[in-house]
Amino acid sequence: GFYMGSQNQIVGTGQHNNFGTPVNTNVQASYRRGIELEARWQAAGGLVLQTSASWMQSRIQALRSRYFLSDFSGDTTLTFRNVQALLSPEWIVNQSLTYHPVSWLGLGLNARYTSLQFLDNTENKAVSLPEFWFADFRATLDLRKWIPAGYPSLSLLVNNISNEKYATAGSTAAYSQVFDPAAGQAS
Repeated sequence: GFYMGSQNQIVGTGQHNNFGTPVNTNVQASYRRGIELEARWQAAGGLVLQTSASWMQSRIQALRSRYFLSDFSGDTTLTFRNVQALLSPEWIVNQSLTYHPVSWLGLGLNARYTSLQFLDNTENKAVSLPEFWFADFRATLDLRKWIPAGYPSLSLLVNNISNEKYATAGSTAAYSQVFDPAAGQAS
Protein backbone atom coordinates (compact mmCIF):
# COMPACT_ATOMS: atom_id res chain seq x y z
CA GLY A 1 0.00 0.00 0.00
CA PHE A 2 1.03 3.61 -0.41
CA TYR A 3 -0.06 7.12 0.55
CA MET A 4 1.46 10.39 -0.59
CA GLY A 5 0.02 13.74 0.47
CA SER A 6 1.09 16.98 -1.22
CA GLN A 7 0.75 20.67 -0.42
CA ASN A 8 1.07 23.39 -3.07
CA GLN A 9 1.46 20.79 -5.80
CA ILE A 10 1.82 21.84 -9.42
CA VAL A 11 -0.60 19.80 -11.54
CA GLY A 12 -1.44 19.70 -15.22
CA THR A 13 -4.73 21.18 -16.41
CA GLY A 14 -5.00 18.99 -19.52
CA GLN A 15 -4.60 22.03 -21.76
CA HIS A 16 -1.69 23.18 -23.93
CA ASN A 17 -0.69 26.76 -24.60
CA ASN A 18 -0.25 28.28 -28.08
CA PHE A 19 3.21 26.71 -28.33
CA GLY A 20 2.02 23.18 -27.46
CA THR A 21 3.46 23.21 -23.94
CA PRO A 22 1.27 21.68 -21.21
CA VAL A 23 -0.41 24.25 -18.94
CA ASN A 24 0.00 23.72 -15.18
CA THR A 25 -1.65 25.20 -12.13
CA ASN A 26 -1.08 25.09 -8.38
CA VAL A 27 -3.40 23.26 -5.97
CA GLN A 28 -3.21 23.62 -2.20
CA ALA A 29 -3.71 19.97 -1.26
CA SER A 30 -3.81 16.64 -3.07
CA TYR A 31 -3.06 13.01 -2.38
CA ARG A 32 -2.43 9.65 -3.97
CA ARG A 33 -3.21 6.43 -2.17
CA GLY A 34 -3.59 2.88 -3.26
CA ILE A 35 -2.61 -0.75 -3.24
CA GLU A 36 -0.31 -2.63 -5.60
CA LEU A 37 -0.18 -6.40 -6.00
CA GLU A 38 2.24 -8.63 -7.86
CA ALA A 39 1.77 -12.37 -7.97
CA ARG A 40 3.22 -15.30 -9.88
CA TRP A 41 1.95 -18.85 -9.88
CA GLN A 42 3.62 -21.74 -11.65
CA ALA A 43 1.27 -24.63 -12.21
CA ALA A 44 2.22 -28.14 -13.19
CA GLY A 45 2.81 -28.80 -16.88
CA GLY A 46 4.78 -25.63 -17.70
CA LEU A 47 1.96 -23.13 -17.17
CA VAL A 48 2.79 -19.77 -15.51
CA LEU A 49 0.27 -17.08 -14.50
CA GLN A 50 1.51 -13.61 -13.54
CA THR A 51 -0.49 -10.60 -12.35
CA SER A 52 0.45 -7.02 -11.61
CA ALA A 53 -2.44 -4.88 -10.43
CA SER A 54 -2.76 -1.39 -9.02
CA TRP A 55 -5.73 0.43 -7.50
CA MET A 56 -5.12 4.13 -6.86
CA GLN A 57 -7.06 7.19 -5.85
CA SER A 58 -5.41 10.39 -7.06
CA ARG A 59 -7.46 13.25 -5.68
CA ILE A 60 -7.23 17.04 -5.74
CA GLN A 61 -9.00 18.47 -2.69
CA ALA A 62 -9.91 21.84 -4.26
CA LEU A 63 -9.29 23.27 -7.72
CA ARG A 64 -10.39 26.68 -8.99
CA SER A 65 -10.90 26.96 -12.73
CA ARG A 66 -11.86 30.02 -14.76
CA TYR A 67 -14.59 29.62 -17.40
CA PHE A 68 -15.86 31.89 -20.14
CA LEU A 69 -19.64 32.35 -20.11
CA SER A 70 -21.33 31.07 -23.29
CA ASP A 71 -23.70 34.07 -23.33
CA PHE A 72 -20.63 36.39 -23.61
CA SER A 73 -21.53 38.22 -20.37
CA GLY A 74 -18.04 37.76 -18.90
CA ASP A 75 -16.48 34.88 -17.08
CA THR A 76 -16.86 32.89 -13.89
CA THR A 77 -14.67 30.84 -11.58
CA LEU A 78 -15.81 27.39 -10.50
CA THR A 79 -14.35 25.41 -7.62
CA PHE A 80 -14.15 21.62 -7.97
CA ARG A 81 -13.72 19.65 -4.74
CA ASN A 82 -12.26 16.19 -4.21
CA VAL A 83 -11.82 15.45 -7.92
CA GLN A 84 -9.73 12.79 -9.63
CA ALA A 85 -6.46 14.10 -11.10
CA LEU A 86 -6.12 14.00 -14.87
CA LEU A 87 -4.67 10.90 -16.57
CA SER A 88 -4.80 8.95 -13.29
CA PRO A 89 -6.82 5.77 -13.81
CA GLU A 90 -8.07 4.05 -10.67
CA TRP A 91 -7.23 0.59 -12.03
CA ILE A 92 -4.33 -0.78 -14.04
CA VAL A 93 -4.13 -4.57 -14.37
CA ASN A 94 -1.52 -6.52 -16.34
CA GLN A 95 -1.80 -10.28 -16.62
CA SER A 96 0.15 -12.89 -18.52
CA LEU A 97 -0.36 -16.55 -19.09
CA THR A 98 2.67 -18.44 -20.43
CA TYR A 99 2.86 -22.06 -21.49
CA HIS A 100 6.15 -23.95 -22.01
CA PRO A 101 5.34 -27.19 -23.88
CA VAL A 102 9.12 -27.82 -24.00
CA SER A 103 11.96 -26.04 -22.17
CA TRP A 104 13.05 -24.04 -25.22
CA LEU A 105 9.61 -22.74 -26.35
CA GLY A 106 7.31 -20.29 -24.59
CA LEU A 107 3.82 -19.32 -25.78
CA GLY A 108 2.22 -16.41 -23.98
CA LEU A 109 -0.84 -14.22 -23.79
CA ASN A 110 -0.42 -10.79 -22.18
CA ALA A 111 -3.48 -8.72 -21.28
CA ARG A 112 -3.82 -5.16 -19.97
CA TYR A 113 -6.79 -3.30 -18.50
CA THR A 114 -6.84 0.43 -17.73
CA SER A 115 -9.90 2.15 -16.27
CA LEU A 116 -11.38 5.50 -17.32
CA GLN A 117 -9.00 8.50 -17.32
CA PHE A 118 -10.04 12.14 -17.27
CA LEU A 119 -8.31 14.63 -19.58
CA ASP A 120 -8.77 17.49 -17.12
CA ASN A 121 -9.33 17.81 -13.37
CA THR A 122 -13.11 18.30 -13.40
CA GLU A 123 -14.30 14.66 -13.66
CA ASN A 124 -16.28 15.59 -16.78
CA LYS A 125 -16.80 12.31 -18.69
CA ALA A 126 -17.16 14.30 -21.94
CA VAL A 127 -13.41 14.95 -21.75
CA SER A 128 -12.13 11.52 -20.77
CA LEU A 129 -10.46 8.47 -22.21
CA PRO A 130 -12.68 5.39 -21.89
CA GLU A 131 -11.51 2.25 -20.16
CA PHE A 132 -9.77 -0.28 -22.37
CA TRP A 133 -8.61 -3.88 -22.44
CA PHE A 134 -6.36 -5.52 -24.98
CA ALA A 135 -4.27 -8.66 -25.38
CA ASP A 136 -0.97 -9.47 -27.08
CA PHE A 137 0.42 -12.86 -28.13
CA ARG A 138 4.10 -13.81 -27.81
CA ALA A 139 6.06 -16.87 -28.92
CA THR A 140 9.68 -17.12 -27.73
CA LEU A 141 12.26 -19.61 -28.89
CA ASP A 142 15.26 -20.02 -26.53
CA LEU A 143 18.26 -20.61 -28.81
CA ARG A 144 20.81 -21.49 -26.08
CA LYS A 145 20.40 -25.17 -26.95
CA TRP A 146 21.88 -24.46 -30.40
CA ILE A 147 23.95 -21.28 -29.76
CA PRO A 148 25.96 -21.60 -26.51
CA ALA A 149 27.18 -17.96 -26.32
CA GLY A 150 25.12 -15.52 -24.26
CA TYR A 151 21.33 -15.80 -24.03
CA PRO A 152 20.11 -15.79 -27.64
CA SER A 153 16.40 -15.99 -28.32
CA LEU A 154 13.96 -15.37 -31.13
CA SER A 155 10.55 -13.84 -30.40
CA LEU A 156 7.39 -13.24 -32.34
CA LEU A 157 5.02 -10.64 -30.90
CA VAL A 158 1.54 -9.96 -32.23
CA ASN A 159 0.25 -6.78 -30.60
CA ASN A 160 -3.42 -6.21 -29.83
CA ILE A 161 -4.81 -9.53 -31.05
CA SER A 162 -8.18 -8.45 -29.65
CA ASN A 163 -8.13 -5.55 -32.17
CA GLU A 164 -9.20 -3.10 -29.45
CA LYS A 165 -9.32 0.59 -30.32
CA TYR A 166 -7.94 2.58 -27.42
CA ALA A 167 -6.13 5.79 -26.46
CA THR A 168 -3.49 6.16 -23.75
CA ALA A 169 -3.14 9.96 -23.75
CA GLY A 170 -4.88 13.15 -24.80
CA SER A 171 -5.49 16.79 -23.95
CA THR A 172 -8.23 19.40 -24.01
CA ALA A 173 -8.28 22.42 -26.30
CA ALA A 174 -6.63 25.62 -25.06
CA TYR A 175 -9.93 27.56 -25.04
CA SER A 176 -12.42 24.79 -24.33
CA GLN A 177 -13.41 26.06 -20.89
CA VAL A 178 -16.88 27.47 -21.51
CA PHE A 179 -19.69 27.58 -18.93
CA ASP A 180 -23.27 27.51 -20.16
CA PRO A 181 -25.43 29.33 -17.57
CA ALA A 182 -28.66 27.98 -19.10
CA ALA A 183 -27.54 24.34 -18.82
CA GLY A 184 -25.60 24.95 -15.59
CA GLN A 185 -22.56 23.00 -16.82
CA ALA A 186 -19.07 23.50 -18.15
CA SER A 187 -17.73 22.10 -21.38
